[in-house]
Amino acid sequence: MITYADLIQTGIFIVALVGLCYTIFKEKKNSRQLPQIAGD
Repeated sequence: MITYADLIQTGIFIVALVGLCYTIFKEKKNSRQLPQIAGD
């Protein structure tokens, strides 16, 4: 059976994982746009 502590811990882990993926994707997107702007 899943306890509230397990549920909260899993929720925090998912939120942290999504935040990390968002940060990585955001950095890759920004690093891709900079050379294109400089090339134009």
